Amino acid sequence: MLIDPALASAQLRSVELLTPTRNFGYIVGDLIATDAIITAASGATLDRQSLPVPGPLSAAIELRRIDVEETRQRSTTKIRIHAEYQNFLAPERVSETELPGFSVNLTIDTAHTTAAIPAWPFRVSPLRTAQRSIDDISDLRRNHAVEPVAEDQYGVRLLAAAAVALAAGLALGRARGWLAGWRSFTRPFAMAERHIRRLGQNEENHEAAYQELHRAFDATAGHHLFKGDLPGFFQSYPRFILAQTEISRFFAASEIRFFARDGDTRLTPAEVSKLARTLRLLERRK
Repeated sequence: MLIDPALASAQLRSVELLTPTRNFGYIVGDLIATDAIITAASGATLDRQSLPVPGPLSAAIELRRIDVEETRQRSTTKIRIHAEYQNFLAPERVSETELPGFSVNLTIDTAHTTAAIPAWPFRVSPLRTAQRSIDDISDLRRNHAVEPVAEDQYGVRLLAAAAVALAAGLALGRARGWLAGWRSFTRPFAMAERHIRRLGQNEENHEAAYQELHRAFDATAGHHLFKGDLPGFFQSYPRFILAQTEISRFFAASEIRFFARDGDTRLTPAEVSKLARTLRLLERRK
């Protein structure tokens, strides 16, 4: 728990950042959830337009979702900001990075003020270590013991009933065509194309654009997809054969970029963006 004492005042009382208690390294793909609790005078209102927008914050951190819960009491207002991040950093050795901080705007009566949510440093571990000394295990720590969970038969029944109701609702929505627009919005290449469009066509974000397309290929195939897997991918998803040449060039260029392979295949940011648009359209075909 981090508390920023500089924000304590008659109107803006405190800002608390609740972070995970896990003290061993995160790995690539892990989700990290934090809660920022702002305590202010009664009548305080959060400007939700000042909240960070979900999406890539850097090449290593992406904000997946952000939710707000406001609790008003007689003399205070508590605002809980729940943020969920995903780590995409895969270092060669144990290192530290941080979730970036941000600021939000508050209106208290007629006054305007800003609450700063501090950054939070955390440890990132590699998926594997190439070399390790037998005597040096300083970067390894045990996982925390799992807390026992009491079973509640009524809670289980309620969840089962909710699952049945949800399944029935989804079946009805599919039959009526209500979910067609949502499926289109959440398809892997559609999401990747939106993220790449936000990154822009500049060299600074070029590597992040490559990663977005790789995540879309992995999500479509259901596993990590590499250049040698492309024949099977085209056999399973023949609609992408129309872009076979462009896809093969992308994977060849990706191997050169990320693994320093020999070759002269390069893709410009504009070509990566164009390929993302093409895949988004092909993804919708049956």
